[in-house]
Amino acid sequence: MPGALHALDLWSMGAVVLAAALSCAAMVVAASRWRPLRDWLVARVDFPPMLPSLVGTLFALMASFLASAVWTNDDRAHDAVAAEARAITAAGAFLRALPGEEASVALRLLSEYVGEAAESEWPAMATGGESGRARALLLEIKVAALRIASTSPREIATHREAVEALDQVAEARARRLQVARLRISPMKWFGVVSLGAMTLLGIAVVSVRDWRSQALATGLFACAAALALFVVLAHDQPFVGPNAADPGPLRDALATVRR
Repeated sequence: MPGALHALDLWSMGAVVLAAALSCAAMVVAASRWRPLRDWLVARVDFPPMLPSLVGTLFALMASFLASAVWTNDDRAHDAVAAEARAITAAGAFLRALPGEEASVALRLLSEYVGEAAESEWPAMATGGESGRARALLLEIKVAALRIASTSPREIATHREAVEALDQVAEARARRLQVARLRISPMKWFGVVSLGAMTLLGIAVVSVRDWRSQALATGLFACAAALALFVVLAHDQPFVGPNAADPGPLRDALATVRR
């Protein structure tokens, strides 16, 4: 599907998909009303009325599978961002409780990491990329945290918790990047669109004898197919589009740490 659609708001995206589906239905109806073709279809073609239903069922099943996959990816994306935000909050709280310059350095680097992730890495994830600077910052934070000198048992325990929280930040980031690279393959899009087109053609042929019934049936199916494809398209890329998972939770976590 064209990436430009993901830059639209939901209403515009839905309008484009619906207009495309209705345009296809209108062209199919118009072509079937051409007299030589219509006469040939009436005289020579005898489609079983159940055939469009069978193909339509396959279309519905494939659209359902795609919708289930994109919704799962969307949930995974939001879960990864939430887990990363929680880990940042925990790491910041533990680092603030530790003494020394290295703890302050680690906190400053953690702030830089959140800014880099929000400003640079999020746009890069739209194409399945990442920020090398964000990866380097995580390593620098870990090094600074390991250099913190802890003396009392309480500081040692806090130090250990801070390092573990930083590891959780890295793990959550890795999950976020993994989900960002997930896409519906072109072959899957081709398959579901092809099944929709075949269903539309079957409906047009079966109802070719009455243009009113034909227009109504093809129009209704076009609207239903557009709705199904719109739902899939709106959630196709978890970090792109109006329903995208944004870096807001990471910024909120950093704001909590700074209080």
